[in-house]
Amino acid sequence: MNNLKFFNWHCLLIPPYSHSQINSKEYSKLLKLFIIIPILGFLYGCASLFEERPVQYYTEPQKPELTHTEEPQEPELTHTEEPQEPELTHTEEPQEPEPTYTEEPQELEFQVKMVAPLETQTFPLPSKDEGLIGQLQSVLIQSKEVFADLARQFNLGFDEIGLANPEIDPWLPKVGTKVILPTQHILPQAPRIGLVLNISAKRLYYYLPQENKVITYPIGVGRKGWATPLGLTKIVSKKANPTWEVPKSIRKEHAKAGDPLPAVVPPGPDNPLGKYALRLSKRSYLIHGTNKPPGVGMQVSHGCIRLYPESIENLYKQVPKGTQVNIVNQPYLVTWHNKMLYLEVHPQLPGYPKVKRKSFKKLLTKIAGDTASQINWTYVETMLDKPLGIPFPILKNAPTKEEVLKAAPLVYHATETPIDNLQETKPDDITSIP
Repeated sequence: MNNLKFFNWHCLLIPPYSHSQINSKEYSKLLKLFIIIPILGFLYGCASLFEERPVQYYTEPQKPELTHTEEPQEPELTHTEEPQEPELTHTEEPQEPEPTYTEEPQELEFQVKMVAPLETQTFPLPSKDEGLIGQLQSVLIQSKEVFADLARQFNLGFDEIGLANPEIDPWLPKVGTKVILPTQHILPQAPRIGLVLNISAKRLYYYLPQENKVITYPIGVGRKGWATPLGLTKIVSKKANPTWEVPKSIRKEHAKAGDPLPAVVPPGPDNPLGKYALRLSKRSYLIHGTNKPPGVGMQVSHGCIRLYPESIENLYKQVPKGTQVNIVNQPYLVTWHNKMLYLEVHPQLPGYPKVKRKSFKKLLTKIAGDTASQINWTYVETMLDKPLGIPFPILKNAPTKEEVLKAAPLVYHATETPIDNLQETKPDDITSIP
């Protein structure tokens, strides 16, 4: 019975073998075997648990992954910061030129600070040993402005301003171009009485009686074949709103050219004499105004002396009948000023007597006196070859031409002017008949 109980309980653990198949020893071995196997399985399982811990603990290879994950992140952060720095620098760089560009014109204006225009007409009369009046000036060309406009605003002739700026197109100057205004002059070598007209310089001087002053205006003179007569004359009559009785010689010339003229031109805007005329004692020559102001300061008339409308109006009011008029031709002008010798050179005009260079050098040496050895003759020759119509110092210790021109103050001027007929000046407006 005990064997039966034992057998029945162990049937749960081992296969149901019959007692005839195995004996008690063999059964005991099998029993041990089946007991040991689960124990070994349990131990193996426990061992497996302990063996997995190193695997779980061997998460160190994941550290390189974390490190590898962090390492690319660091370059990414560094790479992200690096482009940001150039972007900030690039953003600042365009901003820096902008304020610099804004400040540059301001600095330029400060360096070439503009001043009010200087006097161009009336000056104190220098001593007898000196003859320099006025001062050089300069301006910047404005929109739609030509030399004829500037000339009239600053009491200059068209040829005067063109001669002083030979490298600038007088009809198409670029806006902002610096233009020298030759508003400094040497008085002619002639008695300072009444009116003195220098044909070569195309300039008139009026010495105010009983006043220590001189007034100057640019003039137009007779062209080749119609030269203005030189020498002494005087004003014999004055006329406001004159009628022009056209000389036969002029009518004949115009008829031959297919442009016939009437025998008489009444006062008005078509009258080339303008509003005022001063008649000279020399035949039919006049000092008069014009209906074409741009021609003032040029050699384009038929022998008469032409002035701007505003200039002849002033002269008409100031000059009395009987005033002496001395017409000279002096292209080379010399004078002393503040112990410095100055020379002003103008081109010799066609149709008028020529002044020989050799004769002039002798005169210059005589005027220089004891300082003749200090004359810069190379500079003098350059001035005679390329006249600018500007007084320059000619002694060896004198400032250079470039220094003199650079020192000319920059003056402001109006974009528009109230003077009549100044706007829209054209090259074909420079001539008129008398």
